[in-house]
Amino acid sequence: MRVLRFLGYLLIVLGLFVAGLAFWLWIDGRDLSAPAGQLWFELDSAGLNTVQAVVQRYMHPAIWDDAIVPLLQKPAKWALTVEILMLLVPGILLLLIGRRKRRRYR
Repeated sequence: MRVLRFLGYLLIVLGLFVAGLAFWLWIDGRDLSAPAGQLWFELDSAGLNTVQAVVQRYMHPAIWDDAIVPLLQKPAKWALTVEILMLLVPGILLLLIGRRKRRRYR
């Protein structure tokens, strides 16, 4: 149960980090209606190329082509929202599954 709670907290922290990143981008005046891939390329082109190389080389090229590229073509605010939800919802579910059972005293 501790592992489930740890993973739940980890996913929630990552989701909050991505939400903070989205808030920082909005405060910084970035155009969040631009494609996410374009925004990522403007912020860190080397990071984008590294992630592409790692996914295609060590995972599977179809993951990059079929899952990540369509997400990078969406507007950044949509892509960030999906990413936040994909981290927070499983994190909350893992916390609920891994919660401690209360002992009932008679």
